[in-house]
Amino acid sequence: MLQAAGVTATGPRGELQVRGLLAVWLWAIRAWERDTSDDLSGTMAAIDAALGRAERVANWLHGQRRPPPAAVAEAEASPDPPGPEDVPTPATDAPQDEP
Repeated sequence: MLQAAGVTATGPRGELQVRGLLAVWLWAIRAWERDTSDDLSGTMAAIDAALGRAERVANWLHGQRRPPPAAVAEAEASPDPPGPEDVPTPATDAPQDEP
């Protein structure tokens, strides 16, 4: 799967990537077997959590610092990014000076 995605999976680093992908896949299969919802939301949540953990491990292995827990919690709790309709425009949202 990694090679099909264009990821070189050779050497010790590649072995870690293969094992990480296997762990995510096994976690997803385990969640899928237990998921009784019609929309598989439990499975999707498990995959999202497993990919998040895999990303944190990959960042740690590459020497990147993890964002502070508050930033992580804020990013996870925030809704979708604002759309164009949510961005204020100067003409409509600027305070008007009264004459």
